[in-house]
Amino acid sequence: MRRRPRLLLLLPLAGLMVTGVWFWNAHRVRGYLRQAEAALKRHDLASAAGHLDHYLEHQPGDTAAWFLAARTGRRLGRYPEAEQCLKRCQELGGVTDATRLEWDLFRVQQGELGDIDKRLRMTIAPDHPDSAFVLEALAHGYLKGERLRDVVDACELCLARQPDYPWPWLLRAKVFDQLGNFNQAQADYERALEKAPHEREARLALGTLLARERHPGLAAEHFQYLLERSPEDADALVGL
Repeated sequence: MRRRPRLLLLLPLAGLMVTGVWFWNAHRVRGYLRQAEAALKRHDLASAAGHLDHYLEHQPGDTAAWFLAARTGRRLGRYPEAEQCLKRCQELGGVTDATRLEWDLFRVQQGELGDIDKRLRMTIAPDHPDSAFVLEALAHGYLKGERLRDVVDACELCLARQPDYPWPWLLRAKVFDQLGNFNQAQADYERALEKAPHEREARLALGTLLARERHPGLAAEHFQYLLERSPEDADALVGL
């Protein structure tokens, strides 16, 4: 008979513990999304993608997060993953103007230009919130199609609107690199890394250019940086 009051006292305590664990877990899961958003603000796409993967493992019904994962994957060139994320986003939230645009960018970035680039140029005004994403995707597509003048035009339009955006610097640098203008290419690669120090593609390209131009010490610094982040990076290992 004496044990029952103790049990009655323990029940609310147990309830509080369960509630506390639930809130802690919810806070931890939301933390993944916050970390992803912070990574995107500092232009660290790879880190953002990893945090979004963790978040969606726990919150598979978040339509907006699936869209963000699709866009991030597409920008990283991880097309199969991006496609699956975008399909999942539409399964949950239906077809929207945002998903239609993202499908266009998905195709354009891989070089499927056709009439899509003309339509995008006509419908996405400079003040559109996604204008930088559109110009970035177009520049990638033009580069694949060797439309180098169009790459430069898209990059310069983007830089005129958002000079702190790193990818126009990177893509324009690739054009200068192809044309043999190595001084300008190096300057643009360096500007891209100023804006996004973790950008693998820019750092690898700059290291490769420096090695080719016989600056092995400077080149090695960039390859070592990449290997510190990802010891299995085969391209950085070869460069080093």
